[in-house]
Amino acid sequence: MDIDTNKNAISYIRCSLGTDRQKNSLAVQRDTIKSFATENGYNLLQEFSDEETGRNLTRTGLLAALSYSIEHNAKILVYRCDRLSRNQAIWSLIENRLDDFRFVEFGTDAAPNPFVLSVMFAVAAN
Repeated sequence: MDIDTNKNAISYIRCSLGTDRQKNSLAVQRDTIKSFATENGYNLLQEFSDEETGRNLTRTGLLAALSYSIEHNAKILVYRCDRLSRNQAIWSLIENRLDDFRFVEFGTDAAPNPFVLSVMFAVAAN
């Protein structure tokens, strides 16, 4: 059976307060993303994570995820926009790659709408 490489994906999860105090813990994000991947036929290749503020754009896990997704032609599955970033400057890293992202909170296996995403990042930053 051939694997559809158009459905390769990685997951990116983040918490800032530690898994015991964060409402959307890494475990919840992980499980929700796995369910989304299964429902939409994705082959999850790897998970990337950070346990630090979403305002920092130089997070090790985030940068590794972005690089890995290019190298392996994989979509990046994220639980919610605020798990990716709480800084509107994230656009400098993802603007040209929006088709590579899927946000579980949107409930669709489609590239995010740039306008909706910009509003969600503005809300997350505030």
